[in-house]
Amino acid sequence: MGDSGRRSSVFRPSSPPSFYHRPTWVILLLVLLADLLVSTLALRVILQYQDLPFDWDEATHATGGLVLALDLQAGDLPAFVRDSYAQGDYPPAFSWLLAPVLSIVGPARAAARAVSLLCLSLAVIVITLVGLELDEKRGWAIYGITVILTLVIIVISPLLEADSSGPPPTGAD
Repeated sequence: MGDSGRRSSVFRPSSPPSFYHRPTWVILLLVLLADLLVSTLALRVILQYQDLPFDWDEATHATGGLVLALDLQAGDLPAFVRDSYAQGDYPPAFSWLLAPVLSIVGPARAAARAVSLLCLSLAVIVITLVGLELDEKRGWAIYGITVILTLVIIVISPLLEADSSGPPPTGAD
């Protein structure tokens, strides 16, 4: 047993992960605040224009989620699995997230768009956390790029284009 009384320097306690340093929390707080602000503004537009027809891409996503929601309501698991992978344009993950929401609230455009907004908001946070974990010193750059890209995606959204064109459509139009 010989040297069992002496401790080797290899077994000294490790320091906490770099994620817990103060600048990381400040960056994460900034991301959360920016994300909350942008999401709140986008949600306002979604609710204001809930009767605006889907763009082709939104319709593709919403249709997949609606088909899966109908499968869930019918309790038809084989159809759920079959319809999950019958979607040719996109992988089924978003439809899996959308299906329970649509099965609860029904086929509402605002619900489908809100789920998309939630996914985008969560993606901003995840990308920021990954960037900070990969390189804490330059993680702020990944944060900045992520927020800018998110703002660009939302700004070029058909909903915001409609927002700048005048008042929301009414049932009489």
